[in-house]
This record gives sequence, C-alpha cells and structure tokens, in this order.
Amino acid sequence: GEELPVLVGLCEVENKAVVERLVRGTALKSADYGVAHHDSPDERGVDVGLLFDQDIFQLVRSEALKVPLGDDRTRDILHAELRSRGHTFHVFVNHWPSRREGQEKSEPKRMAAARVLKSAVEGLPVSEDHHVIIMGDFNDTPLDRSIQEGLGAGCALDNDHRLVDLMCLDQPQGHGSHQYN
Repeated sequence: GEELPVLVGLCEVENKAVVERLVRGTALKSADYGVAHHDSPDERGVDVGLLFDQDIFQLVRSEALKVPLGDDRTRDILHAELRSRGHTFHVFVNHWPSRREGQEKSEPKRMAAARVLKSAVEGLPVSEDHHVIIMGDFNDTPLDRSIQEGLGAGCALDNDHRLVDLMCLDQPQGHGSHQYN
C-alpha cells in the first residue's frame, strides 16, 4: 500500500544490527521506525523484533520473557510497552517452538511458551486505556491447545476469554493466514 504499518513484528531476526539496517537502508527508511530487540538463547541464533513508528509511539520499556524448556532453548518472547495519546500498548512478539519433532513431542514446548505469555498478560492492568497486541509465529493454529488452553485466547470476547484471537474471526475452519510447505 501507500502507507507503511505503524507496528511490524519480525521473526527469524539475526540480531539488532540487521534490524536497524533494515529500517535505515531499505524502503522502510521513509518511516521513522524505532526498534525493540533482545538477543535470545535460541541455538540457531534467531530472535524476534519489533518496529514501531516513533511519530505515533514512544517506547516506555522492553523486555525478553524467557521460556523455560529444561535443557532445550528457544526464542524469548519480546514484550514492548508503548505509549500513544494517553494509551498504553503492550505488544508481545512471539516465535514459538516449531513442530519439526512432531506434534506430540513439540506441543509441550509451545504450551510452555503460551503459559509464559499468559502469565505476562494476566499481570497487566485492565482498563480502557491499556491494550494488548500479541503477534508472531505460534507454529499452531487458533484451534490448537497452545492458543485455546495455554494462552486462553478464544474466537470471541466473553467471560472465558480476555484475549480474542483475530485469526479465527469470520474464517471458515481450515482457513487463515498460516501456511506450511
């Protein structure tokens, strides 16, 4: 489109220097993007990052949420707290463990990531001027256990779900913006 997005979540990022080159040396340089990034313990050396339009948002703080997997390692969850026009936005960028080991062996790892994220969200204030945005590669669909049970996100805002999974709104089952192979 004609306008660049105000928030961009990035997965498979090598390091902060690469992200800064992306925003300063490509077509993205026309926006005044700030960068939130932390190095993760992932064995492949990939992280997540967040670009935010500094004309709209001010970065209050950012942190890396560790996902405990015993002897295994995965990417941290990036939590950035942004302010804009009297509102606080808690943005979480995720890249949960893959399914390459198979569903049975890998699902507990994604459940661990979901529990870390859910705990962080439950610790946030609930008010009309506090907003939560969760984005990234979950390596699961809206109907999988990690999203439904682990994170507690549902397809509608109701008494059981504080989080609404926008991937499943107005989508026939089996459709969405995820693709594998």
